Amino acid sequence: MDLYRIGDVEIELSLGHLLPRHQREHPFYDRFLPFLCARLEGGDVVVDIGANVGDTAAAILSAKSDLGVVSVEADDEFFPILERNAARIR
Repeated sequence: MDLYRIGDVEIELSLGHLLPRHQREHPFYDRFLPFLCARLEGGDVVVDIGANVGDTAAAILSAKSDLGVVSVEADDEFFPILERNAARIR
């Protein structure tokens, strides 16, 4: 397990997770959705399908903390990490 900072929170990443590499190699990787969501109304709900470990939810809630986020992940490896990260983000 590695901890990785996204906005205001640290989330857990599985060992060897590619997110840090993607963000290093592609500076705008995964940056637009938090920007867009920051313009939503407080209380609006965003649904993240294929949530992986919750990195997008962390970024969205760092941009606008009064949104609701529903994260859906079917992968057996990532889902338990997503659950732990959801608890961290709250």
